[in-house]
Amino acid sequence: MQQVKDVEFAARCIFITPLASGILETRLKANGLGDEQIQETVKTASELSEHSATPGFYDSVVDCDLKALESSIFGTALNGVETSNEPATGDVAMEDAEPKTT
Repeated sequence: MQQVKDVEFAARCIFITPLASGILETRLKANGLGDEQIQETVKTASELSEHSATPGFYDSVVDCDLKALESSIFGTALNGVETSNEPATGDVAMEDAEPKTT
């Protein structure tokens, strides 16, 4: 993620919070993962969740919920600020960032 920000791509960075660890473990077991893989995945999810609280790193942090993600992607809510009352059309125009001059 930091590499994307370093080259100044005009991108919106959205973090999707992982499921609660108990739910995540249950789903991973149902998918046939071994205990070691499950514990590693749960640990990684926890670490990423902690990192998501870094101010300014992500433009938006949304719960593991499709409606919240759609809202963030299509601009109906970004960082708690209403950005558009228009219904989503499926395409969102993005402006290119100005090239970085040194």
